[in-house]
Amino acid sequence: MIAAFLKRRWWLTQNRILSSITLALVVPVILYISIVSIMNNVIRRSIDGIPYEHWVFPGLVMIVAIIGLFPLLYRDFFDLRIHRRILQPITLTPISKVEIVGGIVITAIIESITYVVIGIAVLSILISTSFTLLDYIIIIFYLILFNGVMANAFVSVGLLTDRVTTYMFIILGFIIFIMFGSGIIVELEFYPSLMSNFFSNLPTSVLMRGLRSGLFFNRFDWVSVAYPLIVTAVWFGINSIIFKIKSKQ
Repeated sequence: MIAAFLKRRWWLTQNRILSSITLALVVPVILYISIVSIMNNVIRRSIDGIPYEHWVFPGLVMIVAIIGLFPLLYRDFFDLRIHRRILQPITLTPISKVEIVGGIVITAIIESITYVVIGIAVLSILISTSFTLLDYIIIIFYLILFNGVMANAFVSVGLLTDRVTTYMFIILGFIIFIMFGSGIIVELEFYPSLMSNFFSNLPTSVLMRGLRSGLFFNRFDWVSVAYPLIVTAVWFGINSIIFKIKSKQ
């Protein structure tokens, strides 16, 4: 089943492969100029004494992942759905709704990871880090978990909204919320204690905390893996139910 969705994903990618690769090369440069070059003069080191450009590196990778993942799921769960094009015939096949949602999400995550690998290469040139091959593997591992949470959010909004302006407004607000509320760009300790405590319990925040703990302190936190996985699994089940309801309308 996944193989069929991978072939479909490759067929869709061929029509925009050059623009996708260009985006994967340009986005890290824009992020470096707009975030690192500015914030590095404001926050030279993290609270734990890590140079800011090293501390923010995994956060920049997650932003690249978000930018790479969003258009893939926008197309499948919003654009094609409201225009009743490709997705409607798929829903008429014997494949279950869970398999359809899972196949589209998994293949979208796989494609986004290819763009992220390019982004990591660009960021590694711009930011001189001492990350080893194992560190990059850890980043990719947490990236997959992070993409799982974000993919579910994109799918939910795509299935529950029918207007482009509403969809874009919600998605933009959500992405900004995640970027500033998950410790991606700035540490949560900079916020008032009430906000910091709230943000620190978000699954994306737990992921970022676990990722940096593994990268900079060689500590592995099972909670940072189990909690987001549980959230992703439950959210995926809810999305499958919503998709089943929407496909009957």
